[in-house]
Amino acid sequence: MLLRCVAMDQTHTDANGHLECLGAELADRGWRAKVSQDGDRPVLWVRNPKVAELNERIVCTGDAFRWMWGQGIGPTTEAAGVATRIMYVLREVGE
Repeated sequence: MLLRCVAMDQTHTDANGHLECLGAELADRGWRAKVSQDGDRPVLWVRNPKVAELNERIVCTGDAFRWMWGQGIGPTTEAAGVATRIMYVLREVGE
């Protein structure tokens, strides 16, 4: 999946394409991720598969993924690293 994401980053410049790539990376790791619309912008809903209450929305602004509240997670060119960070933040206590 990483190769597909790298290729997408090179050809897709829209937020929806980057969020789809990140969602695919998370899905490959067994996490729930779905792109949907939140008003006028796409968001990626991410959920820990073990604890449904551990979930968050991710947005893409320019060349970076961000938490819904605006804090940066990482660049769109590093979907695998961003997925790892998201999984770390939304992990179950003791994981």
